[in-house]
Order: sequence, then C-alpha cells, then structure tokens
Amino acid sequence: MMKKSKMKKSMKLLLSLILIFLICAGSVHANMTALYGGDVKAGTAAASQKDTSGEAAQAEGVVGVWKLVEITGEPSLPRSTTEFNEKLGRIVYIIVNEDGTFLMSIYGRESQGTWDENEILINGVPETYILEGDTLTIQESTDEMIFERSSQEAIDGILGYKADVLDESVSYLDKEETILETEDVSLTITGYKADKTGFHVFLRCENKTDHKRTIDEDKTLLNRFAVPSDWSETLEAKETKESDMVLKPQELEKCGISAVDEIILVLSVSDAENSKFLQRDLIVEAYPTGKKAEEVKAAERKPVDNEQIIVDNEYCTFIIEESDPTYSLGYAVNCYCENKTDKPLTFKWKDCKLNGKDASGIMTAKVLPGTKEYYQASFMAYDFKKAGITKEELKTIQATLKVYDEDSKDVVNTEFTYEP
Repeated sequence: MMKKSKMKKSMKLLLSLILIFLICAGSVHANMTALYGGDVKAGTAAASQKDTSGEAAQAEGVVGVWKLVEITGEPSLPRSTTEFNEKLGRIVYIIVNEDGTFLMSIYGRESQGTWDENEILINGVPETYILEGDTLTIQESTDEMIFERSSQEAIDGILGYKADVLDESVSYLDKEETILETEDVSLTITGYKADKTGFHVFLRCENKTDHKRTIDEDKTLLNRFAVPSDWSETLEAKETKESDMVLKPQELEKCGISAVDEIILVLSVSDAENSKFLQRDLIVEAYPTGKKAEEVKAAERKPVDNEQIIVDNEYCTFIIEESDPTYSLGYAVNCYCENKTDKPLTFKWKDCKLNGKDASGIMTAKVLPGTKEYYQASFMAYDFKKAGITKEELKTIQATLKVYDEDSKDVVNTEFTYEP
C-alpha cells in the first residue's frame, strides 16, 4: 500500500521556494538558508512497489537521480515551465545515495541530509514519498511535487557541466584579494576552483551601510573574452555574505579557455530599497595564476561553416556565425564581435527587416577595448507575426550595422543582408 504524507508548513515552504528560484527573475541570487530558516535534512520515503521483497527492495527503488517535472495544486508549476527552465539550465533535482545520504539541488543551491526506508525530513519535519515505477511524488490532497527518474549524465547536460574543458592541474593563487572597496561595499576574492561544473570565483561581499545594497556583475571577461555569469548579491544592512560566481564550461570552451589567467569584472552598486544606482561601470581586475596583464592573450576564434563576415577592419570584426530558430522567445542570430581599439565600442543593428518587412531586431553589444564577445541578436515572435511569415519561411535578414565609440563617432556604418 502506498503511503501519503501529511502536508506540513515545511512542504508548503519547499514548494514556494522552488517556485521562487525557478520563476522569479532575481531568484538565482536568493539565500536558501534564510528562506528555509535552518538546515534542510532529507531522506527517502517508504516506497510502495508492485513487486517488493522487503525494505531493501524499497530502498533500492528510491536510490538514484530524480528531476522535478511538475508541481500541481497551489502553488503550481506546469511541465511547460520546467521544460522552458531546463533550456536555461534551471532545474530542481534530488540524488538519493545507497549510503543513506540525500542531496536536493534547487537551481544550484544544495541541501544535504540523510534518509531511511520510512521517511524524509524536510526542515526537520518527516514526510513520506510515493514511488511508482520511475515517478517519485510528494503528495497531499491535490498538491503534488512530481519527480521523474533521471541520470547524472542527463543532469550534467542540462546544467552545462562538461569534463575536460578546464585544465584541473593548473594552480591558482591561494590568497585573499580585495578587488572592490567603496564607501558602501567591499568585494574580496577568497579562492578559485576549476572542475566539470565550471570556473568558480569565491567571493566575500560586505555591506558597510545601514541600508540594503546590491552588487551586480554587468560584464565578466576571462582572458579578454566576455563570458556570461549573471552574478549578483543583495546584502542586508551590515551583512557579510559568502558567494560563488560560476562561469559555465560550455561558454569557456567556446572561448578557448582551459585556464583562467585574467578576470575583468564590470560592476555596479545599487540601493536595493529603491533600485537606484549608486555606482556604475566599476572595473576591477584579478590575475588568478599570477600572470601579468601584458602576458594575457585571448584565444583565436574557431571559424564556423557558412559564417558571414560583415566587417573586418583595423577597428573591429563582426561576424554572423549561424541562426538559431529554436530560440525560446523567437529567432536568434549568433554573432561574434571584436574590438581592436583602445576605446569601448558599441555594436548595434538598425533598420532591421525580415523578408523585406520592418522588424524590431535586438542587437546592442558594448565591447571593451581589446576584447572579444559572442552575442545573440534576436527577433521576437511578434516580428514574424508583423511580417506575416513563419520562421520556416524566413529567407533574408537585412539591417544596418553601426559600430561607434564612446564619443558616438562611427567606425562602421554598413548595410548587410544575411540569408539563414
């Protein structure tokens, strides 16, 4: 007979926490411990199976990797939303180990604990799982948190983990370095780590004020190549917080980075209580392997089949590598930008057309001096509706590429036509 849990406040909190992490725009930087109000202990449930031979068989059925696919009831999370979040590398999963340990990861924030054949402890409150084949469920009345059996390889693929991209034999400096010090906040690098999950920069963030402050990463460059991280931390008054900035392996591989010799961060500090910027364009540097700035060089870009070079002159390079019709919000065009000057350059598309019909293409990239960047230009679904075509019917993209410096002086102003 299957056992059902008695829904406690802790389960409601867990469901709400998952929704906060997966749906809210700022969820990635939430503090999991604060939301839980304590450590999370976990275990597997007593499981009912069609063919069981005692507790050992029950435990073996639960052992493994499980991925959240749906939450029903209130609050709810439909499968369509979890599938969308998967494309962004946002997942909730649990790992049940044979040795009695348990791990739950909510959007990269992990909690660990123990389990037995009878119950799982969530925030210290026992709950019971239902196991039916390859589905694991926490259930109470119409509320269900549904997991499906997965594998470590599948989870790694969704999260963008990849072995052999970073050279794990490289030694990084083992000393703290304060890279930002303002009257409001300070930011200190406390260490580095390189593995299949990516390149980690461990940070200590301090708010010196009596008001809530946010430190945002507006751009990260590793070895002169822009690498997305979306790092941010919000600090309560007088709070000091440890943080982990992670650069994904697939992004590092694309930029030809196997060891990180240089980090350049463009940061901003804002008043989190009214979203007002206090400082912007704060540029800080660090050299994790001990190399000097003049010794650091960006890797050469690997050409892509059927790419189109729009401009390649003494000032800059702009190349359209390929189109991506699977882009979740519409249609994307993958581009490469390189700034060869000693001033920041802005790359921008104007007067865009799809099959000759006006469209609101989005392409504005600010590239720092002597650096390179991959950028994804995009067209929204309404652009295709306005043009009266489908993605499959797209034959040409026309636009004007403008590249200009901080004084608004054009270094490029050229029309082009791209045939996907």
